[in-house]
Amino acid sequence: MNKIESLYILNFRQLKDLRLQNLKPFNLLVGENSSGKTSVLEAISLFCRPLDALELLNVARRREVKSSRERLLDGVRWLFPQHAAAVSDPYFQGNITITGNGLHHTKVSIEFQGLIGDASKQSLFSDDEDPDTVENSPTTTVSPEVYETRRGAEIRMSCTTLQRLLTGELEVKTANFELWEDERYVNRGIGDSSAIPVVTLSPVAHRVELLQSRQLSEATLRGDKFSVVQAIQLIDPQIDGLEVVSRSGMASAVWVHHATAGFSPISNLGDGTRRVLSIALALQSVKGGVLLIDEVETAIHKDAFSKFFSWLLQAGEFFRVQIFATTHSLEAIDAILSVSLKQPDQLVAFQLPDRDSKTKEVKRFSGDILESLRFDQGIDVR
Repeated sequence: MNKIESLYILNFRQLKDLRLQNLKPFNLLVGENSSGKTSVLEAISLFCRPLDALELLNVARRREVKSSRERLLDGVRWLFPQHAAAVSDPYFQGNITITGNGLHHTKVSIEFQGLIGDASKQSLFSDDEDPDTVENSPTTTVSPEVYETRRGAEIRMSCTTLQRLLTGELEVKTANFELWEDERYVNRGIGDSSAIPVVTLSPVAHRVELLQSRQLSEATLRGDKFSVVQAIQLIDPQIDGLEVVSRSGMASAVWVHHATAGFSPISNLGDGTRRVLSIALALQSVKGGVLLIDEVETAIHKDAFSKFFSWLLQAGEFFRVQIFATTHSLEAIDAILSVSLKQPDQLVAFQLPDRDSKTKEVKRFSGDILESLRFDQGIDVR
């Protein structure tokens, strides 16, 4: 397992100075709304893929719905903390630093330098088109409007590796690219030997059928489908198996063999089954890597929490996957802690301070201390 042992996040979104120490195979993040739980997951994904421009862009737009009008450039810019005077500054400069122990690399830096481009350049998109979704093609119309200024940014990503640690020299690898508000970003395919497998599951990721079909096909080819079936049977024991079905030969979907419903699309069985399926598929797709789950309790009935989290801990150990999960649910916390009593060395919980808290220190709970706080004293660790 590529296990992250500690993490220090400096200047990422609203996280100014956050430390997570002595991380475990399963790491639970709790805290009030806007305390930064999702931001921690995003920072971890960037730490796992330090030179991957597409990962940075995905982090910038993952919180937005598909129809969002926010420009990708603005989404990237808001990853960097900004004071009031910097919001309208086209030459804004920002820097994110993430350091940690346990992986081949120890430090990741991302620098943002705002740019102003050629004043005579025309936009490739009309006012009612979204530059993140419109394909450049001969049928694309050119807006007659000529921008006086064209905003952009130069992004510099770097990571410090342990390759020369024995000689006292650390190696710094870099990847630079430009991003413009009226141009589609083209991936140049820069290799990143420092990257480790990582997948992020948002609270609505279970509705992406195409992704599930691809992951189930890959699991079948690897011989890992048994674990996926085992997981969803915890939610619905009447499920006998899973298949990838394509009526047209193009679009595909996951279907289930069900004792009562027969052979039918998994969407017929509700969000809970689909959510567990998405988690199970993601976990086995990142063997030896990291799985990030935002709001892990989403769509899962409270009566199924304990069985599911018990499976999740066992499957994570089997596939050598380190898990980071956030939750708001007290029922989910109770279920996770009840399972952790049998495996106290597998889980740790971190309570993030809220924005109004006088102290910005992250509280760490593990083992008997965590059990005492939640069960014996009845303290709400959310």
